[in-house]
Amino acid sequence: MSSQAETFFTQITSQSLQLMVEQAKKSVIIAAPGIQKNVAEAILSAAKQLGSEMVIVCLDVSEHSLRLGYGDISAVEMLKDDGVLLQHVEHLRFALVVVDGNGYSFTPNALYLESDKSSSLGFNAIKLTTDQVREATVRLSPAAKAIAVAQCQDETTKQALNQITPSIEPLIVDNNVVENIGNMLKVAPPVAFDVSRQVRVYNAYLQYVEVSMTGAAIQRQKVAIPKVLQSIGSDNQELAGRLNTSFDLLAKDNILSSKKLEQKLKELRAAFTPSLGKKHGRVMLKSNKDLFNKQIKLFKDQLAEHAKEVESTLQANIDESIAKIAKYYLPIVKAKPPMDMQGKLGMFINDEQQVMDWISRQLNGAFPKAEKMISNMEVSVIYKDVTFENLNDEEFIDALKNAFPDINWEKAYQESIAAAGITSKNEIEK
Repeated sequence: MSSQAETFFTQITSQSLQLMVEQAKKSVIIAAPGIQKNVAEAILSAAKQLGSEMVIVCLDVSEHSLRLGYGDISAVEMLKDDGVLLQHVEHLRFALVVVDGNGYSFTPNALYLESDKSSSLGFNAIKLTTDQVREATVRLSPAAKAIAVAQCQDETTKQALNQITPSIEPLIVDNNVVENIGNMLKVAPPVAFDVSRQVRVYNAYLQYVEVSMTGAAIQRQKVAIPKVLQSIGSDNQELAGRLNTSFDLLAKDNILSSKKLEQKLKELRAAFTPSLGKKHGRVMLKSNKDLFNKQIKLFKDQLAEHAKEVESTLQANIDESIAKIAKYYLPIVKAKPPMDMQGKLGMFINDEQQVMDWISRQLNGAFPKAEKMISNMEVSVIYKDVTFENLNDEEFIDALKNAFPDINWEKAYQESIAAAGITSKNEIEK
């Protein structure tokens, strides 16, 4: 097998790209979404040796590209500061490197998705033929075309190259653009790529879940008795047990209680979202999410049915409670009329119905309306992702194994260290 055939499929990383540029004798042309600092340093050195006009760099100089891990903002700043011809190609995602007329087309590595160490284990590049290198170069940009034409020794080929119009019109990168991008990355710095990759491994398995039901536990709701009515003493022991400065909205064990629903929700939490302790909360296996959502949908339907049952009788319960309290307070208020009542009723203080109506108005203002209470009944499900801080806590991993003992967490661990770019046992121990 020839040497050319052996290198047709190869792999290019930042380290190998740096080495190629360092060995340049005539020219360097690079087009990529971004470059790392070590490559930028090699480019600057080549520009000094070969002349800045013989070094062409086309990048996607954007915040988004840098956040994906295609390059480093410091590399861009270095090239701009030292006067290398740096051009911007929006959304550029392929990569091309041509050194002294030898070229490769390759898939650049986004560190947000994969480490350089992992990507170096396979092929990501193909060697271009001489004709392919020439055509790719002249189509890349006018500046790259000028180099390709100047280095072509065959006049016929040179004329053919001159006839080709560049397919891309790169933009000169403005200093203000680089400065603005740098400022944005300082204001909201991206998470370290090895960290984000590790977290994504566990996020594929897990998700935090917070499930809550609000507005349904009307049996625990209390109503503040208007201050104008607050008093003590009564022969009605049943009502006195519910009265103080507040009143239990419903009598104990009322049929409108939400206890059955609360028990059902408790069972759902226990089955799908086991607790990892107060420190870490509840998590769910992502593989169970669809099933869990179906169960939540059924539970919401049950809550809606409960709301209908409540709607049909709650207002009657409230009206009955108001009537009982009004009757309870009637003799107390008549015996010692509040000033507010005196000001409102005057000569009618001895009229029991007038007094009863006055008491009922005070209570109606304090008691909630059934319609509003029912509208507040809802189930909330909030999902949150696992964080790197969780993974660094040994208690979290131990709790995870206890909560889901049938999951192969060793596999997840191996995936996470691979995502971090760790390839040997020695690196793990470090």
